[in-house]
Amino acid sequence: MNHRNNTLRNHAPRLGAGVAVFAGLVFLLSALTLAAPAKPASPAAPTIPAAPAAPASPLAPAAPTGKIDTEASCTASCHQDYGKKKHVHRAATTGQACKFCHRPASPNKHAFKPQPDTISELCFECHNEQAPSKKVRHMPFESGMCTSCHDPHQSDQAKLLKEPVPQLCQGCHGEDKFKGKVVHGPVAEGKCLGCHHPHQEENPRMLRKEPPELCFGCHDKVQKDAKGITLPATKWMFEAKAKAEAEAKAKADKGKDIKAKDGGKGKDGDKAKDEIPDIQLHPPFEAGLCTTCHQPHASDARRLLAAAYPLDFYASYSEATYGLCFTCHASDIFKEPRTLADTGFRSGNLNLHYRHVNRDKGRYCGACHSPHGSRQPKLINTSMHFGTRTLGIKYEKTETGGTCSPACHSSIAYDRCKSEIYTLKTTPRKGKDATEAELQAACGKEKK
Repeated sequence: MNHRNNTLRNHAPRLGAGVAVFAGLVFLLSALTLAAPAKPASPAAPTIPAAPAAPASPLAPAAPTGKIDTEASCTASCHQDYGKKKHVHRAATTGQACKFCHRPASPNKHAFKPQPDTISELCFECHNEQAPSKKVRHMPFESGMCTSCHDPHQSDQAKLLKEPVPQLCQGCHGEDKFKGKVVHGPVAEGKCLGCHHPHQEENPRMLRKEPPELCFGCHDKVQKDAKGITLPATKWMFEAKAKAEAEAKAKADKGKDIKAKDGGKGKDGDKAKDEIPDIQLHPPFEAGLCTTCHQPHASDARRLLAAAYPLDFYASYSEATYGLCFTCHASDIFKEPRTLADTGFRSGNLNLHYRHVNRDKGRYCGACHSPHGSRQPKLINTSMHFGTRTLGIKYEKTETGGTCSPACHSSIAYDRCKSEIYTLKTTPRKGKDATEAELQAACGKEKK
């Protein structure tokens, strides 16, 4: 105990000095802290004033509450992109008739009844004049697919078409059939609807009229094609044939009346014999089958011809060269220099078709024959074009031959029952003449 006290007593001076030093340090730090200048406070972040509330816009869509005013204008409130194009569906013009097509499921709700499976049912409620009623119908129209071709709201194309014609048509019908070295004028101008009705017609292929009346809508007068080539007027032939037939029938009827009054004995009764019209038509043309020879859209051949055919006065012969003619006519008439059966255009057994055509410098069919019609028998032209000149042709038909008087040679007669009558010799004649007996036998068969 005394030892502990002595120890404390010995260390007391040191402890007192330490306490004094510690106290001094505390006092100094306190003084420095109080004497230091105050640090400026950080400036407060600037306050951005709130933007003034925008006034309510009459075009702004209503809050998505699930409700809608079914009497309001749809295009003025939400669907503002409608009604902007050149042609607008009448029902969508004001935006207040939308409900006629888009029918609300219940009042004041943005929910609509489903559209009919066949959209045309809806269209025909207004466009009832377009309802199916004719024999031939366009497939999209027949199937009620009106919106395949028409936009129900607006378009820059007339009739609300989705694309211009012919691009719209080619979307289904392709482009190949409308391409060629020669393109029909209406096709080149995109006038598909000039010949075809877009919905329905009584005629095949929805043609607006039956050929040839459809074709006569343009080809009733002389025209020139894109290359300046003259296209003949053809309607006059039909009209001339119809007029001649009407006159012949009137004369025949009058003659029958006279003969009946005379008891069949008066010479005026001879007028009862029917007269043959003075114009002959090519059978396909007379039947209105224009597309037998001509493509209606495009072709690689001149005049839109459906197959090969030369249009120059001289042409080297081959069957391929006359593919168009051989669609109907047998090629045998040009194959042999001598024949007793293949053609009626012969002198004895000398094949005059062969002599005219089957050679290196043959005459093409159109040099002598009209492809549409003529006032002369056998469709013989009344004139032919030779270079820049037009030369006349006069042809007379007999029971067993005929006489041809063209400007290219003197008047020549031919007779298939006599070999010596044909005197023109421009080139050597191949083969041998038939005997008189052979000629008479062949002629006898023809008369039967």
